[in-house]
Amino acid sequence: MKNKLLVGAALIAIFIGVMYQNYGQQDVSEASAEIAQNIEPSALDSALEQEINSILSELYPSDGPGVAVILVKGDEVIYRNGFGLADIEHNISISPDMVFRLGSLTKQMTAAGIMMLKEAGELQIDDPITRFFPDYPTHGYTITVRHLLTHTSGIIDFPSIEEFPEYTKEELTALDVIDFFKNQPMNFAPGESYSYTNSGYVLLGAIIEQISGQSYEAFIQERIFTPLDMTNSYHGNFKNIIPNRVAGYSLGEEGLENSDYLSMTLPGAAGALISNVDDLFKWNTALFGGDLISQESLEEMTTPFVLNNGELSNYGFGLSVQTLRGQALIAHTGGINGFQTYSAYLPETETYVAVLGNTEFQFRVYEGNSMLALAIGDPYPTKEFQAIDSEIVNSYAGVYQTIRGLSFEVSVIDDTLNLSINGGAAFGLGAVSDNVFYLKDSFTHIEFVNADDASGYDLVFYTSEEGSDAMLARLID
Repeated sequence: MKNKLLVGAALIAIFIGVMYQNYGQQDVSEASAEIAQNIEPSALDSALEQEINSILSELYPSDGPGVAVILVKGDEVIYRNGFGLADIEHNISISPDMVFRLGSLTKQMTAAGIMMLKEAGELQIDDPITRFFPDYPTHGYTITVRHLLTHTSGIIDFPSIEEFPEYTKEELTALDVIDFFKNQPMNFAPGESYSYTNSGYVLLGAIIEQISGQSYEAFIQERIFTPLDMTNSYHGNFKNIIPNRVAGYSLGEEGLENSDYLSMTLPGAAGALISNVDDLFKWNTALFGGDLISQESLEEMTTPFVLNNGELSNYGFGLSVQTLRGQALIAHTGGINGFQTYSAYLPETETYVAVLGNTEFQFRVYEGNSMLALAIGDPYPTKEFQAIDSEIVNSYAGVYQTIRGLSFEVSVIDDTLNLSINGGAAFGLGAVSDNVFYLKDSFTHIEFVNADDASGYDLVFYTSEEGSDAMLARLID
């Protein structure tokens, strides 16, 4: 499980029946059947199709790991395809019906589950977590369900704990995982800051389990997968035979290798679900179409959290809230052993994309957002890299750190700027100006700005083209 991701919970039968009466199990099933009829792509402009094929075939050669993608406009699938290999050892190509680990795309389903419980009167979003875990050490603070949903609780992200690797092969309950991290120091007071933490979603899974009397797996199956006819979606594990399951790959010292084993009981409600692009289309249609939760609950899920100081985060409940080409973008990434995933939706033009890939070292935002921009007729311009004076390039070398301790090491190799994050692998960057550098085939980029104290440069890190996720890091070495 990597930091971006990672990476329990459910409902009693009577409660399920009540909720189906409120939202209509028959209506949901009929809507899902209608969606299923539209899975095959409609006619797509040949130039657009060629452009998408060009982007994806260059990123994912036929002899390596790849992706399955779906692009939807309104209720029509306008592009659906697979690139690369699902299983390198058996030379099996990826097709779009294949099943991938979702990683943190799981979180939006967990958040929706919490909203279902809220609508049934079983909890309130501002309930303190001590209502559910009376002995949880809150260090004198009030930590709420809302804080867990929005990554503003101050609770440590459990995969960052030094002993974490010792637990990756263990079969654990959500309460076991909570015991692993609950006595760690708080990172900050609840609501003071945004800091992505899988621990909050493990706690949410345990809350769902406690209220419903079911496992997280049973809850998601009965409340989401079954009524939406998501027949290719599961709670991941290694024992069950799952048709069309894709193998995941990591990058080792000698190249590609099979990803390390990870017990899916560890990520749980933070990242244990698996699915395919067709089922994710069904899910997104139901979520934004009012088939699962009310419009009021959806608006709450997609509204950025306001920090204690009045500043907006860019995160709602299990979904990030950003912009793309001037439109609101509701999205999330996922990363887990062997896999990186992305799904995003533009409500204004009802345009949806899902990109599921079977490597953990390639992010999917670039191809996903590029496809969305093409679909709405506002593509991103091609980046033209340029040569920069070596004296300028060398002046940027150093180690930069954010106020939360995330470090960026900038080095120069053969007059090319390289970037390493938190001691990870270094990636070469291309210059688009004297002070802005992009990762190839990515929207991830860094900008160097003059430091306030005139001591040199600060580094601003972005993962999106629009810059709504800017992160400032100051030179420390």
